[in-house]
Amino acid sequence: MSAPAGLMMAKILVPQTEQIDEAQEDDVEDENAPVNIIDAATQGALSGLQIVMAVGASLLAVISLIALINGGLGHVGTWLGMDNLSLELIFGYLFAPVAWLIGVPWSEATVAASLIGKKIAVNEFVAFADLMAVKDQLSAHSQAIVTFALCGFANLTSIAMLMGGLGGVVPTAVQTLHALALKRFLPRHWLT
Repeated sequence: MSAPAGLMMAKILVPQTEQIDEAQEDDVEDENAPVNIIDAATQGALSGLQIVMAVGASLLAVISLIALINGGLGHVGTWLGMDNLSLELIFGYLFAPVAWLIGVPWSEATVAASLIGKKIAVNEFVAFADLMAVKDQLSAHSQAIVTFALCGFANLTSIAMLMGGLGGVVPTAVQTLHALALKRFLPRHWLT
């Protein structure tokens, strides 16, 4: 649905600097090309396993990092008398004006924004589960807006999955992926 907007933001963030010769044909020979259907199935299975392991390891690392940050914030919050201090709560207060701008009443903006913050920090599945727990605190109008805001794949764990998956397929592009990872996060969040 937002593919044209994504292409536009990609061109804005990483503009094309060299001229592309569309008439040029590349003769690419794959020295690892499968020789038969069994070889193709085996190579595909091994490539798939490599991608799954890379994505899983990346997810584990990012979720562990978020848990570490939340643990530290929880200890600081206990000292300050704020037992529920977390990355999601901080995002909630930061995004309360944004929640208000997209139509959530100000009295419900902090609750709605904390769900959006949870979606950004962890993922949309956890945020939807938390929405079920706090839906009585939100009007039907706010629930509809928050439901739409939570529908998207732009969060810190999706960046990890993208870097792990693409890094497993194209190891030579890992440095470029890491350089652009956070730079492309905000446009992905606003476009999805």
